[in-house]
Amino acid sequence: MNDLPEGVSHFIDAASVQVTEAASVEHAIHIARFLGEVLWKNSTGCYQLADLERLLVERIEPEIPVTDHSRQCRFGHVLTKAYDTGGHTRVVERLVVCEALIDSAVVVTESAAPKAQERLGRAKHGCTVVPSVVRGRERIAALVAAFVRFDVLVLYVHPHDIESVVAAGIARQRAGVTVLFYNHADHVFSYGYGVADRVLELGHFGWALRAARKCTHRSVFVGIPLALPSALTPKPVLPGVQRGAVVAAGTAYKFRPALGWSFPAFVQSLCQRSDCRVEIVGPSAVRDWWWWPVLRSLKGRVSVHARLEHDKYLAFMSGAAAYVDSFPMVGGTAFAEVMAQGVPCFGVLTGTHGYSPADGVKSLSVDELTDEVASFMKTGDRHDAHASEVFVQLHEAHDAEAVASRIAGAVSSEVTGQAPPWPCQRDVDTGFYERMWMSGRFPTVPVHVLPPLSLIFSFLMLKWRSNA
Repeated sequence: MNDLPEGVSHFIDAASVQVTEAASVEHAIHIARFLGEVLWKNSTGCYQLADLERLLVERIEPEIPVTDHSRQCRFGHVLTKAYDTGGHTRVVERLVVCEALIDSAVVVTESAAPKAQERLGRAKHGCTVVPSVVRGRERIAALVAAFVRFDVLVLYVHPHDIESVVAAGIARQRAGVTVLFYNHADHVFSYGYGVADRVLELGHFGWALRAARKCTHRSVFVGIPLALPSALTPKPVLPGVQRGAVVAAGTAYKFRPALGWSFPAFVQSLCQRSDCRVEIVGPSAVRDWWWWPVLRSLKGRVSVHARLEHDKYLAFMSGAAAYVDSFPMVGGTAFAEVMAQGVPCFGVLTGTHGYSPADGVKSLSVDELTDEVASFMKTGDRHDAHASEVFVQLHEAHDAEAVASRIAGAVSSEVTGQAPPWPCQRDVDTGFYERMWMSGRFPTVPVHVLPPLSLIFSFLMLKWRSNA
């Protein structure tokens, strides 16, 4: 683990002691879930608690009854929750129908939206949702019974889902199941590193944090699967007012100004340089106060929209004149997906990038970005000398069959150490989220787990001690 602020280290140590000394499995799991969510939602610089995972596996394994080990199929894909619009859910939907992973089943450990469950059910051996009524030992036993029936488990679990992780560790220990951890939340803390035989990395950001997670020799790049066209077909550039709007999209918090980066300020500057319209998908005009000054001063030219389902989102993007990736936090592979539709794409390398070769068209500063977008909206001209090369790299990195083949091959020890294959235009900034958290006034309160009374005060003091 990295050197942590004293207050953070004190809190983690105190919570970990309560986990290991808890009188019951149920109490130990409850505190571990709380600790996991605190560290997930607050970027303290702690990225893993692998030793705690292993201790829980060793403690709980003798209390879990032996179950049938007969194999159901080769690959079991495990999600905590499945969403109609969630990015990691779409990842699994795309992978389970690929040839390399065709012998697959899906297990959702808590809940699944109806449409998501239907799509995940396209896996050859279907999708099972484990009832989440019970917790603790009984729940872990149910998960172990499901997990031991696969040769290989691929975990796409929520960062605080300690029950699925412990169950995977017991299945590994008891039935020789190989555990692959798909590192889809690679910029935050997560459980899973302690039980994983391989850590499947998505890009340069997670790759740069391997040492902090003690998985340097277990990591392999696999990438994020996308639905890409076979060829890049640039949109025809329409003249003047016939063009659509400049569009950006992402979860609201990805646009929240931090560390000198401000997307609303960029929009203000762009609209002063160009007569374009700007539409943002994701934020709330009521809740997200950082948009209020721009919405007031540029009324009629700037608008925000609620989050859209993926198909509607892509259709909306297809009508854009230009697309700008969110910042300070990038939108991940949404940028690559829109680029593949032929929409002119722009962005800036903030340090939170590194997930796609599409970064190759991004600017080095906000001023440069503003100049490029304003010029494009006035003239329709853009010098995309590397567009074709980047599109080839997109297919190498994100083609679903290629990603599935890398995952299937990750069981072999020969593939560890294979880094993301595209060059990173600028080094990622692994301290970005820690500095952003430190610059805020308050910690983020857990919403998935009721805070244990014994740790409430320590949790509330967490932020104060880290800034002391």
